[in-house]
Amino acid sequence: MTGSRLLLCHSSIGRAKKHSSARWIKRHESDPYVKRARKEGSPSRAMYKLEEIERMIKDKAKKFGARAANRKRGTSYKTILQNKTSLWNLFQPGNTVIDLGAAPGGWSLYASEQIGRHGTLIAVDLLDLDRNTIDSLSNDSERARTKIFRGDFNDPILKEEIVTFCTLSPKKQMNRENLTDVSFFPNGEGVDCVISDMAANFTGDRRTDAIRTINLCEKALAFSIGSSCFSNNDIIHDPMFEPRSNHVDMKNWQERGLLRVGGKFLCKLFSCGKENEKDLISATKMHFDFSFTLKPHASRNESSELYLFATGFKGNHHSNQ
Repeated sequence: MTGSRLLLCHSSIGRAKKHSSARWIKRHESDPYVKRARKEGSPSRAMYKLEEIERMIKDKAKKFGARAANRKRGTSYKTILQNKTSLWNLFQPGNTVIDLGAAPGGWSLYASEQIGRHGTLIAVDLLDLDRNTIDSLSNDSERARTKIFRGDFNDPILKEEIVTFCTLSPKKQMNRENLTDVSFFPNGEGVDCVISDMAANFTGDRRTDAIRTINLCEKALAFSIGSSCFSNNDIIHDPMFEPRSNHVDMKNWQERGLLRVGGKFLCKLFSCGKENEKDLISATKMHFDFSFTLKPHASRNESSELYLFATGFKGNHHSNQ
């Protein structure tokens, strides 16, 4: 009898999984963004999320501007009106952008097109980018110059390689085929934008997965603007790590990050309650002129997926305030 009950239970679970998978497949196949991606040869529907996020950011700027017109002159709103282009365009021609969690490559394709041939894209992921994406990034002369790092973003050695690559001695001309010894910081300013579509490997427990993804967001932010953006510096600092490169002072870069003053940060998170999100949200509000969350239409309604956007990085002199 016991064996029969166990077999019945297993069979029920199997049917539930089949029904769940069937529903997911049906929903996926009818998704207009999936259809569009297939029609246009995009590696994933994620590209359209980023495209929509950029529009939403500009719409938000208009609302801020309208609000400013109805208020007394305030420093923050004056900043909005005076720096619309630099603050509210996620990407601008000639920008240097780091794309964390880049595979299969939808965000990288979109960003490389927006920043153009004079821009630079640094794509980072544990997995390989889609082969067609790599071909497009490599062979389209109108797209940004691209450097791809394959590895685990949690690995301090990979972070050192990215920092070293970004800070090597400058050259007057950049060779598209050989980006190994070119500086993107000729004046030491930093990168213009860091975007992260990283998510933790799913365990099946939504709350656990969301908290682990928040942790990745915190690490991405610390990498962007410096470990001191959080009171808990263990988020990024590894005391056992010994830098291998003589090109850069890794301790200095851990403290200051890679983002330039005025730069932008965008990351994906999954809603998991204010208590778990507060450190990340508070850090962006403290260190950027403006910070808010967005949910694009391309993000499925049943998903708790959100995007946190922060613009106008104030610089590291705010870190200890």
